[in-house]
Amino acid sequence: MALKTVKRSERKKHQEAVTEEKFCLLFQSKFNVANEMTFQVWTLSLPVVVIVHGSQEAQATAVIMWDNAFAELGRVPFEVPKEVLWKALAEQLNFKFKSQIGTGLCEEHLRFLAAKLLGRKEDTMEDLSNVKVSRAKFHKENLIERKFTFWEWFYDAMKLVKDHLQDLWNNGCIHGFLAKQTAQDWLLQKAPGTFLLRFSDSILGGVTIAWIRQDSESGNG
Repeated sequence: MALKTVKRSERKKHQEAVTEEKFCLLFQSKFNVANEMTFQVWTLSLPVVVIVHGSQEAQATAVIMWDNAFAELGRVPFEVPKEVLWKALAEQLNFKFKSQIGTGLCEEHLRFLAAKLLGRKEDTMEDLSNVKVSRAKFHKENLIERKFTFWEWFYDAMKLVKDHLQDLWNNGCIHGFLAKQTAQDWLLQKAPGTFLLRFSDSILGGVTIAWIRQDSESGNG
């Protein structure tokens, strides 16, 4: 579906970007029963975000994903919770990844993603069942020492797999979601020539190749 024009609400400098502005479609109909009673019915679609450039796609997807997953029944349009449990968000990340790629995320992947999102080390994290994640941290605030958000990083990794590595991922040939130190520790236990692919921490949609050399040291490239 293509829109010819979009009438947006007036926004000031301090207000949200256009990818935060949600719309919905109104469906309505009228029908007769036994030529005696006339009924008018209507319903609203799930929220949609109107974008004008491909660069806005990632943020728009994050807005819609959060809304569809966590909006409460009977809410005031289009209110959503400011934070949710990590467990609930992890389920949605897995669902999104699996729907796009075919094979979902394992517990190790999700634990790595939790550490990345929360800015912690995996070995310092305990029970995550009561940990909450804010919407701002999910797709608005940049990761520590990075110029992109967690969602932008995850979205581009998912897009990379879908466009170029889907068969390899589904065949279990790519670990992907793995910390640099974890990769090095794992490779030091393997024979020289062993390598693995993980998603780059510093480049959106990038892959890092880590390997074990003959001198028993691991490398990255």
